[in-house]
Amino acid sequence: MEQEVNMEEQENREDDDLGDHSHNDDTNSSFQGEETSSVRSKKRKCTRQVNSLSRDFHDAVVLFAESLKETSAELSEDIKFELDIKKENYDDAFRAFKNDIFDSIGMA
Repeated sequence: MEQEVNMEEQENREDDDLGDHSHNDDTNSSFQGEETSSVRSKKRKCTRQVNSLSRDFHDAVVLFAESLKETSAELSEDIKFELDIKKENYDDAFRAFKNDIFDSIGMA
């Protein structure tokens, strides 16, 4: 009889231990769910930050491209103006040279 009581107590302890483990499993499952939720939240936050950085980078590239386009247009105009001046100077120099030659040979 005493052995039966001891066996019952041991079974009860084992049941309690099982109950504790199953309770811990439930707690672990909900903790893992919270952890997963936390991880998801961090991923969403990171994704938003990456999207924001991506938009900022895109905007910076667009501004740089517009600035580069304006600068190249201005540079092109300056080069054309400089070439026109050089051409005028060349034409003036050529006319002066031609006149000097014609004057020297008496054909003016």
